[in-house]
Amino acid sequence: MSKEMLVIALGLFTVVVTQLGIPSSWKMLIVAAAGLSIASIGFLLRGESLSRSADPHGTSYLESRPRHADEEKNGITSLN
Repeated sequence: MSKEMLVIALGLFTVVVTQLGIPSSWKMLIVAAAGLSIASIGFLLRGESLSRSADPHGTSYLESRPRHADEEKNGITSLN
């Protein structure tokens, strides 16, 4: 089961557990454990997402268009 599906399953499990007729102390422990599990899996998924989108060259920001020779020669940029 993928981590995304596990988060959905734990969320549904939490909804179902709150509707069952179990003692409130057990219900609180089960919901807390499910919540901590969802949070930890969420952090793992976020880390995987960030590592997949990371730039291998370490250059996050690049010019959207090449600089022209007259801009470099005269010191003219789009910010002036």
